[in-house]
Amino acid sequence: APLSSISFDRSSLIRRFPMVKINKLAPEHINKTWGRMLKEGHSATLIEHCHLRLSKALNYALKRNLIASNPIRFVTKPKVETIEIRPLSSEQEWDQEKQRWASEIDRVLEVAEGTEYYSFIHTALHTGMRRNELLGLWWKDINLDEAVLHLNRSIHRTGGKTLYQPPKTKAGRRAIDLTPSSAIMLRELKEKQKMNGLFYGYKVTENSPVFIRTTGEPLLPTTVTHGFKKIVRKLGLDSVRFHDLRHTHATVMLLQGVHPKVVQERLGHAKISTTMDLYSHVMPSMQKDAVKRFEIALETHK
Repeated sequence: APLSSISFDRSSLIRRFPMVKINKLAPEHINKTWGRMLKEGHSATLIEHCHLRLSKALNYALKRNLIASNPIRFVTKPKVETIEIRPLSSEQEWDQEKQRWASEIDRVLEVAEGTEYYSFIHTALHTGMRRNELLGLWWKDINLDEAVLHLNRSIHRTGGKTLYQPPKTKAGRRAIDLTPSSAIMLRELKEKQKMNGLFYGYKVTENSPVFIRTTGEPLLPTTVTHGFKKIVRKLGLDSVRFHDLRHTHATVMLLQGVHPKVVQERLGHAKISTTMDLYSHVMPSMQKDAVKRFEIALETHK
């Protein structure tokens, strides 16, 4: 049986073993494939995902007696290195060059203003949404009068095409309340797109993507990532990734005393333990604040 006779959710995985029959697949084939993917620049996270999917498929083949043993048992699973979270600071610092107080968040938004990425970055900071969730937003998902958006899909790029897919978990399909400034910015963005549409020949409807280029073409994930990198590098914040805007949103909320359950719901985590584990670095500050509040509460009863 050819390897392609076992279904995968990532078609790219099948193409990694095009000439290998499933009953001839050896540990060496798998090790060489994972090594080649690393050299091609694929992330360890993607390779781990491929490893898990291949393992599941081969176990299924074993149950169907298509293979005598599972070769992946003799392959070391790729190790995923934990990337350090680098949220932007909301603390005001003195900007010597411009002679004013500004936080890292202020500075990033200031540099982004005037670019095609400003509204995208602003919304990411104010909602904690993932990059591909933002790119999956349509105008019908946003109720500007109620200042709430509903996350119903994200995008996935494969073979040069954009596919829309529903959230992977029930928690991922969620309603997110907008900050007043975010609601105002999005309302202005919609009106601006309608004006640009008249000039560049496109129409903005309720089924239009929220985030597009000035000329009407959709923004692509890699374009957003590269555009954001250029912005943070201008500020000497090279270690900050776009995904850190999501971490920034969560960190600022937790530091402001927002309940972790609310943060979990906004981020779309299936379990609150995920939220607590990711933002454990914030907990010491929260505990100090809680102790002070406890002391104040007791003092008021004396």
